[in-house]
Amino acid sequence: MADCLDSLINQTLESCEVICIDEESTDGTAQLLDDYASRYANIRVYHFENAGFSVARNRT
Repeated sequence: MADCLDSLINQTLESCEVICIDEESTDGTAQLLDDYASRYANIRVYHFENAGFSVARNRT
């Protein structure tokens, strides 16, 4: 996950928003996403109850 986020924040695009959806992960992903969001203003993290991909996609 960190490699993916590092790649996104190192893009040369002038304006890029990264939206991350966490659905009750238990592997430390939620904390990793929150850490990145606290360091980079263009990363947004949403934490939701696990309801499936299509529900998460439509919530933002």
